Amino acid sequence: MRMKVRFSATIAFLLGCFFWSSLLPAPVQAVGGIITPFWNVAQTVVQNMTVDNDGKASITVSLKANSSECDEIKATVKLQQNSGQGWGTLATFSGSSQGSLFTLSKTYYIGRGAEYRIVSVFSLYKNSVLVETVEAKPYYYGRYE
Repeated sequence: MRMKVRFSATIAFLLGCFFWSSLLPAPVQAVGGIITPFWNVAQTVVQNMTVDNDGKASITVSLKANSSECDEIKATVKLQQNSGQGWGTLATFSGSSQGSLFTLSKTYYIGRGAEYRIVSVFSLYKNSVLVETVEAKPYYYGRYE
């Protein structure tokens, strides 16, 4: 009998957890079958990196925010390298813009035989008050040979 009561209590607890967790906001949202990060103010983040035959990496990052909720964007972008010993930062680029659109384009010469990625963090402000921080998913370029 005690086992039956424990089993019933466990089932009731699990059902309660599922019910309450369904009321919590989801960290991501699905739009048209595409899963996108859920931000309140930021709308779109784009990161890209290309490398020419001479090792010149062209890095571009941009963020578009809701213009009624953001009037300034600051960003820090790190170019990172992994030569087999873990990720380390080669260069850090910073920038800011007034308004709800931020774009940063930089170049940096990289070496062959390593993996590269971009790590971007954006701070969004409205009337000089921080309203949102966006840590973009790292953009993985891959190995440059």
